[in-house]
Amino acid sequence: MDLVDQMAAALGESGLTPDRVDERTLHVALPSDARGGIGLLVRCNERTATLTAFLMRRPDRETQEVQRRLLRRNLETPWWRFAVDDHGDVFLVAHADSRTIAGDGLDDLLGLLVATVDAVYESLVRTGFDIPPGVSLSGPPRTEPPAV
Repeated sequence: MDLVDQMAAALGESGLTPDRVDERTLHVALPSDARGGIGLLVRCNERTATLTAFLMRRPDRETQEVQRRLLRRNLETPWWRFAVDDHGDVFLVAHADSRTIAGDGLDDLLGLLVATVDAVYESLVRTGFDIPPGVSLSGPPRTEPPAV
């Protein structure tokens, strides 16, 4: 079994439903209290996978302060690193190998991603964008499936 199949199986065992984007790439949605959901792209090579999660668009204001906070968090957060693309959009990136995917490693990695996003999202968005006081940034309410 190659790494992309191992990753798809591990995500499925975690109760997630990965979608195959192409022969080496998976997409999965993770639940988040702060954002409502986190889109995660998993690009698998022969021995390693790069996991990339979108956090927010490029800030409209206070860009240096937002980036300073991101760099500071990089010192404190294991596995995941904040990054910006050529447009200034903010992502979290991690690298994993087959040992990380085995056992509880993937659950730990994904759990840390969700915890990190939930911890920083609102303060970064409020710093980087003009959000009126009193406006909630929490994700859409979760709906439970109807009882049968």
